[in-house]
Amino acid sequence: MRFLIKLIVGLVVFVALLVVGVAVMPADKLGNIASGQISKQLGRDVHLGAVKVTLWPVFGVDASDVRVANADWAGDQPMFQASRASFGLDTSAALSGKIQFRSINAANPTLRLQTRADGKANWEFDALSGGSEAPAETTSSNESGSTALPTLDKLVITSGTIIIQDPSGTTRFDDADITLTWPNSDGPIQASLNAAPFGTDIQVQAFLQDPQGLLAGNDAPVQVDVTTKGGKINFTGNASTAAKVAGNLTVNLSDTARFAKSLGVDGVDIPQGFGRQINGKTKLAFAGTRLALRDASLALDTHTVTASADVNIAGKPQINATLSLPSLDLSTLTDSDDSAAPAPASSGWSRDPIDMSFLSAFDGTLSFSTGSLKAAGFSFGKTAGSVTVDNSRAVFDLRELNGYEGQLSGQFIANNRSGLSVRANMGFNNVEMKTLLKDAIDTDRFSGKANGRINLLGVGNSMAALMSSWSGEGNISAGPGVVEGIDLAAALTGRVDGGTTVFNTATASFTADKGILRNNDLQMGLPKVQAKGEGIVDLGGQRLDYLATVIAPNARDGRGASFPVRIKGPWDAISIRVDAAELLEQNLAEEKKKLEKQVNKEINKAVERELGVKVQQGENVEQAAKRQLQEELKKQEKKLEQQLQDELKKQLGGGLGSLLGGN
Repeated sequence: MRFLIKLIVGLVVFVALLVVGVAVMPADKLGNIASGQISKQLGRDVHLGAVKVTLWPVFGVDASDVRVANADWAGDQPMFQASRASFGLDTSAALSGKIQFRSINAANPTLRLQTRADGKANWEFDALSGGSEAPAETTSSNESGSTALPTLDKLVITSGTIIIQDPSGTTRFDDADITLTWPNSDGPIQASLNAAPFGTDIQVQAFLQDPQGLLAGNDAPVQVDVTTKGGKINFTGNASTAAKVAGNLTVNLSDTARFAKSLGVDGVDIPQGFGRQINGKTKLAFAGTRLALRDASLALDTHTVTASADVNIAGKPQINATLSLPSLDLSTLTDSDDSAAPAPASSGWSRDPIDMSFLSAFDGTLSFSTGSLKAAGFSFGKTAGSVTVDNSRAVFDLRELNGYEGQLSGQFIANNRSGLSVRANMGFNNVEMKTLLKDAIDTDRFSGKANGRINLLGVGNSMAALMSSWSGEGNISAGPGVVEGIDLAAALTGRVDGGTTVFNTATASFTADKGILRNNDLQMGLPKVQAKGEGIVDLGGQRLDYLATVIAPNARDGRGASFPVRIKGPWDAISIRVDAAELLEQNLAEEKKKLEKQVNKEINKAVERELGVKVQQGENVEQAAKRQLQEELKKQEKKLEQQLQDELKKQLGGGLGSLLGGN
């Protein structure tokens, strides 16, 4: 007990001597010592105004008008300035007459961080790094011979202003709170920043394992967490003051656009499914303006993707990437309202604008493979290809595209440079027509396997405009298959509505202009008869007008018979009926000619009898009448001419009369 009492008494005496010793030290002398030692440690002029000793809550000094000079190339404004700052002192050093700071607390200061074009930064202190520009007396060395750095138990800046300047521009942080701890010059630094430079709070936590190496321009281990209301990212790896980083990046963003806006990147509009929310990790390397991502594993909304990418962010981002996805849904790129239900066929195609502005956000080439693909209303299976984006124009080259029980290949182009245009140049093999046509034009009347090719171009910023503008050509061969809603074979009995048509083969080609497909060479082989067809399909108006003709070559004692069926109307209310006019035209052509010949013969007889006009072979009544009138006129002309000659002979007589008679 007596030992404990003596120990307590001794500590009280020690503290009393320390407090009294500093308290009686002249304030101006204390300020000069402090500013001088800091200037030596930094190699920069440090100014402290009025200084006073503080005993509580921190033992140290309180100074006004604190300024740390900037680098000689960085302008006249000080690198750091504050109207008032408090410095906590090392008590043991103070007893020996030395000033060593354990803490600094500054309110409403201004900190300028500047980088010039060659990468030199104003926070690189030559005295600390042993640079040649530092006076020899401003540096001190530890026992190992390395440069001794100032240390701090804690640096606290509240409501500060941070101005960051580099050749690309200036960023200003107002009302920033900074906390930094560096208790050992050979140990790590921990720092935190709270600020709202772009209107949204940002919290940054940083851990620097080797600050001496970092200040010397070397790569040093770092860990950084950035948190905003939009999410959080973590980087663990190496960094240098030359804007080089390499390590592992973890991303957890609940709102990517909000996170980007917090960092000053406004107007980010990511299509649904492509990263409105991002979770995952990647290996990252960044130097200058080039970013490399390797072994990335990300969840982008409903998509999961593994990827590698190289990005150059100088100007418009240039991206070259390889992506692998279990599934890929591109339908949201053309959906204007994610919550809207598909419109019924009777209401026509959607007139909502299609926003493809994201194509202007970057250029580059993305190679991809996926287990399933949805795009523009179509659904496919395993897919491999690439998309090249150049100045708002995307070219999809599809090397492998499995879907609709068959295979497809070709090229799909979306050009948004001056309004949207779309080209599809695709070939397909052994695909199922029922599901393909259902997705393409919302009809499921046809089924069967088909081969063919299409080359179509559409222009417009809505689905309605695109479907009303398709131009191009295509062809198809199919069979065996079924056409539902009509029994062409039954047309021979006069019944066409309802039932199904089973065909063995079918071939057709078409041309398209302004959304209207025209076909005139459909040929179908049915089990017992044949069929042909011609007509139009109005894609924009969702209507068709088609004439299908069933041919029975052995009917009518081998003369054959044709049964034309008119298929007409809107897609959701098609009318199917026998075309009576075509039926008569195609089957009674010979009888019609015979009847017309007989009628004309009777008419000619009546005309000859009533008018005295005789119709010759190959003439009609009008032609015969004109001919007979012309013949009569010629007769009258000759008769009149003869009468005139006779009258002249009488009047002139003699030789002149005989001359006229000789003519």
